[in-house]
Amino acid sequence: MNTEEKNTRDTSQNAALLAMLREIWDDCHAGRTVYDNLDMCAYAHRHACRQLPRFMVAALLTRDTPPTEADAEWIRTENNAYVYSSRRGMAGTIEGAIALLKGRGYRVMKKTTAYIDL
Repeated sequence: MNTEEKNTRDTSQNAALLAMLREIWDDCHAGRTVYDNLDMCAYAHRHACRQLPRFMVAALLTRDTPPTEADAEWIRTENNAYVYSSRRGMAGTIEGAIALLKGRGYRVMKKTTAYIDL
């Protein structure tokens, strides 16, 4: 992928994220929804972008002005860091990977060596 394709993709992702953030802001300020009942999945599906954790948009909703392009870029960067850190923190070590798998209901067996006498 060349730089021009990457820049075009990043710009379209930022535009979709900005449209989603502005719709959420509009709905909250118009009284159509409240923060406690905010369904991030529906907004992400409607705008074809990644679903964000609700706590990331809380600061934007308390402002009097709608989100800007800089806000969308900041949210996208913070979300990428959040996703990467949660993945890396849990499965960065063998113990973390085992804890992650056990938390999801898997049985983790230790490596065993069997010796057969012939």
